[in-house]
Amino acid sequence: MAARTDLWVDYYNKGFEREPDLMDDVLKDAGGNAFRAMIIYSDKLGRYERHVEYGERDGQVVIERYELIERGPGKKVPNSPTGLPVFGEASIIGEITRISTYMELSCQIPLFLVDYLMEHESIEAVVELSSGAGEKLIGLYYLGSPRDIRLYGAESSHFARQINRRFVEADKGFDVSIHPFDLRQPDLSFVEENGHVLYFTSWSIMFVQNIGPDVFRSMVASADRVTGIHFELCGFQIAAVDFPVSRIQESEVNSKGWNINLCQRRSESSPLRRPDCPAVGEVKLCRL
Repeated sequence: MAARTDLWVDYYNKGFEREPDLMDDVLKDAGGNAFRAMIIYSDKLGRYERHVEYGERDGQVVIERYELIERGPGKKVPNSPTGLPVFGEASIIGEITRISTYMELSCQIPLFLVDYLMEHESIEAVVELSSGAGEKLIGLYYLGSPRDIRLYGAESSHFARQINRRFVEADKGFDVSIHPFDLRQPDLSFVEENGHVLYFTSWSIMFVQNIGPDVFRSMVASADRVTGIHFELCGFQIAAVDFPVSRIQESEVNSKGWNINLCQRRSESSPLRRPDCPAVGEVKLCRL
């Protein structure tokens, strides 16, 4: 199991190796404007992601281009002028729904979090675990996260942290504290606030087949009050729920060696005190 996790984590880390140089070009194209650079960078990444699908075969990560998807006898999803299907399919709260291929749900996460922060004024810090290049933290900053809330990026890839620092250097007002972090060996000692801390993840825990108990234990121990919001593939892990998509999702996750115990670890985190988890998200399954 650890070997399958290492496969995906190594692939993830290698994907960032050339990105710092790309970010220099993006910032140059953006005239040094960090917000415009973030839009350009996200679009470059999104354009690539929209055309490919990830899988595992013979111990290697494989990337394949999407083809037209069969929908029954003689039925295909029509292509748009860009060559992609007009519609794709996603899973939201266990139900399959059709969405535009160009509706990237992950782009809505900063909007969701800003709304949440506005309704919960006690939060002192926001920490993204496995923050990548920091796009969502940048989105939080530019979409109106209160300036008295400190932002942290916790990320395993040295190259991804470099990209995040490029954004910080381009906009001195973007005050985010960036730290090394690995979900397999969680260390949150860098979080200075100890009142109310919000932790969030988005499609990062999914790559660790079995997270250890210390992930949630360290979150709980880091502050007097902790809120966790996780946008992850996990609906099938809830025993009391049998959503229509759950069994399909379970099969997909097992075939790729992705996470199978997020909900279990969350419930085990402490017999006396668990992090508030108002949104355990099952917002993106796969292209069926």
